[in-house]
Amino acid sequence: MMTAIHAQDKIVKLNGRTIDIKNYSLKGDWLFYVKQDDAKEKQRRVERYDVFSVLMADGTEEIIYDPDTVNEGDPSIEQVRRYIKGEQYGMQMYHPPWTKPAGAAAGIGSGFIGFYGPPFVFGYALIAGAVPVKKIPPSDTIDPAIFNSDEFITGYRRYARNKKMRDGLIWGGVAFAVSFPTFYFIFHDK
Repeated sequence: MMTAIHAQDKIVKLNGRTIDIKNYSLKGDWLFYVKQDDAKEKQRRVERYDVFSVLMADGTEEIIYDPDTVNEGDPSIEQVRRYIKGEQYGMQMYHPPWTKPAGAAAGIGSGFIGFYGPPFVFGYALIAGAVPVKKIPPSDTIDPAIFNSDEFITGYRRYARNKKMRDGLIWGGVAFAVSFPTFYFIFHDK
């Protein structure tokens, strides 16, 4: 089955991210598309299992996500929609002030340890991701039924966890890459 639709719209992925597109076609397990700002009209692809829907310019939506009817635990379309809204709200609202400096401190400290330091950077990232977000900032624009749903809260918390881990790894890795050679040359016996 092949569906070809031409629109200036958005692909909404299951992770909450969107991609502005000129057109797309659905072929088997792949969704092929051309990005809106791509001058070369390069056709790209994404697995259909990573895509929730395509929002069209006229306001309609084609749902790509297809819950497994055999698996009773598979979330419904509305549950996934609320989860994605939670992730997108996290993208807008969640900005932890301490993750980057703490990741850099872990990287500097592990640079002092030397070759055995990188596991400490990974350990910090795992610990930072394990600390759950307790409070979600209130919103006047989101329907309270959606905002208070388990799916919305889970989506927000998952985004927050992933952001803390990613920031910890990036900043810890950069700090380690700078501090390890510095400490090595300063303290190395010549």
